[in-house]
Formats: sequence, C-alpha cells, structure tokens
Amino acid sequence: MPTVRIGASAGAALLKRIGKGRTTVDFTGTARSPYLYDVMQVSSQRVPDKVVHTVSERNSAVVKARYADNGGAPWASEQRFARRPYQDTAWLQYTRYVPTGFERTEYVSSGDTAWQHFVHHETTFDVDKPLLVGMSDASRTYRAGERASDTWQGAVVRPSIPRGTTTPSVRSGDVLSLRIPEFTDSQAGHRSRLLEGGGGIGTSGGAKAAQGDSAAAVLYRNGQKAAEADGGYADFEVPAGAADYRLDLTTSRVSPEWAYGTGTETSWSFRSGSTSGAAALPLLQVDYDVPVDAHNAVRASRTHSVGLSVRAQDGLAVPRGVSVQVETSYDDGRNWSRAEVKGRGHNVFEAAVKKPSRVRGDAYVTLRVTARDTAGNSVRQTVQRAYLHRG
Repeated sequence: MPTVRIGASAGAALLKRIGKGRTTVDFTGTARSPYLYDVMQVSSQRVPDKVVHTVSERNSAVVKARYADNGGAPWASEQRFARRPYQDTAWLQYTRYVPTGFERTEYVSSGDTAWQHFVHHETTFDVDKPLLVGMSDASRTYRAGERASDTWQGAVVRPSIPRGTTTPSVRSGDVLSLRIPEFTDSQAGHRSRLLEGGGGIGTSGGAKAAQGDSAAAVLYRNGQKAAEADGGYADFEVPAGAADYRLDLTTSRVSPEWAYGTGTETSWSFRSGSTSGAAALPLLQVDYDVPVDAHNAVRASRTHSVGLSVRAQDGLAVPRGVSVQVETSYDDGRNWSRAEVKGRGHNVFEAAVKKPSRVRGDAYVTLRVTARDTAGNSVRQTVQRAYLHRG
C-alpha cells in the first residue's frame, strides 16, 4: 500500500483546508530515478570534528549501469556492498528495487573501499536482509574520476567460466574439479549459480531455483558415461592416465520472470591426463557480443551481426587455429540456418544473422555455436531464446 507522510505544519494546514470543504492535493515524485549514489565517507586516521561530504567526480567513479529486461515484472533487486580494508563484513543492509529495461548513472565512492554488486532479476520479499541471490561481480575498488559501464542480465545468458575467476575448473591428480557457473551474462565477470530449492533467499550467493528450474552435468570418458551431477559445480574422481572426455551441461528455466536463455546445452570435449598438482582444464569458452537494447532485443532489420570471442580459461595458452560455426533458429530449434562467419583476428569472429523471410514480427533467436581448436578441444553451445529480434 503506497503511503505519503508530510510534516506537522503542512499537515495542520491541510487539515484546516479540509475542514472548510473539498480540497485537492497534487503529489509528484520520481519512481525511476536516473541516478544512484553509493557513498562511503572516509576520514583516514582521525575522527572528524564535523562530517561534511560532497559527492563529486573527484571522490567517485561514474558507472553507466543497464538493468536488462528479461520478462515478467519490470523490477529487479540489487545491492552494492561496501567493505573497508580492515573489515570482514560488507556494509549495506537493505535490498533496493530497480526498474528493468532501464539505464541509470551511478556514483560510487572511490579509494580503498571495495565494492561488490548483486543483482537479482526478481524482487525479494524481505528487503531488510543482505541480497544473496542473483548475479554478482567480483569485489573491486574504483579510481577517482573513473568511468565504467555495467550491464546486468544482458544477452547472452549461458553457462561459462568467467574471466578472472578465483575458482577455475582444474584437474588435481585424478580428480576433475568443475567450477562452472550455470549463468553468466554479457558483462565479463558476472556469474550466478542455480541452487536447489523453491525460490527465496539463497545462502551461497547464488539464485535459488524457481519451481521446475534445473541444471545437470554428465561426464563421459572415452565415450562412456563416467559420472553425473546436479549442475556445474562438482568433483569427479576419474581413472589415472590420459583419456578423451566430454562434459555435457544443461540448464532449464521455466519461471515466468525469465524469458531469455530459457534452456541451454553446452558440450565440452577435451583430453586430460593425471597431474601432479592443479592444472586448468582446456575447456573452450565463448563470449558473445549481441547488439541488444535494454530489453534484450535487436532492432528491426533483416540482418544483424553477432560478435563471438573464443578463449581458454585464465592461465592457459591462447587457443590456436580456432574455427567457429554459428547456426540460428527462429522457431525454437525446429529449423536451423547457417550464419556466415568472418574472422576478425585474435580469436574474435563476427556472424551475420539473417531473419528468414517467412518470419514476421518479433521473434526469439536461438543460437547454436560450435568452436574448435587445433589441439582437439571443442565446445558446442545451444541457447534457447537467447534474445529477441524485432519485427
């Protein structure tokens, strides 16, 4: 129930007017403010006599933030936690609501205060708690005057190992330790887990599964099923010696609050042998650059370009001799078309996606990308309803 409070003197004047007869009160406000301020005032090595803090670009970074629309209610939850160097606990108690399909300018205090941002595509019931669900980025500091951009839930949302991860997928001896977030978006470093449960607040910094949402992983060794798990985080003990492996990871999202990336199938093929220590697994990763707007839609035109970058996990050599194949479907995978792909150097590619003449109006685009290198590593990734193509 929306409520409005006014001060005693204004209230008394209003009551006086009401007492004389019918009166009209006009209210104005800003429900979708284009600005946000996350401020940590610091007085180094002293207790100030008086705190006067003026926010400016001399003590703040300016972040152009976009909160993409993924269907459902047009609001999301977000929190940006601040941590001083001497603190074990981050500060900012309340969850905030932000419109989706929306861009705003955010001023964030610079210096040695570390910030970490969480964004969940739904609103949460209890706002008087830390937000522990949804996508998050890595904790970071900002320079005074720094300008940055940040897109949340932007297409293509899919499983991947983000750059700069502190938990790579490795082989230690004869154990494959997989650490693959089930959901990453178009912004490098954003990641989310799909945790078991029926919605609500999670406890491990991941998004709890809505009813019916799921993830599953199956590991094959030399063509034979070796192990399976509920998602991209698992430790698989395998026989000693070298072998050919295939890892299949699938996700499904049925929530009415999620319209894009509703299902994914990712299959990695690689060769691995026993190690004396932790060695990163050669799992090829595909990053996407789709020209979508804040509603995860590309403009109405017959053809548009999709950028793709193929990389290895951090710490491994750059993949050599990479080839890429891109297929698209405008009917949820019943019919496929091959897109023309051109190499742009440094394992960057550009695919020309053409809307079939039979398709009229707005239509979802399903992507299927296959990438290989000369070492024998490959990945095939299918993303159902990756984004929308306007009519």
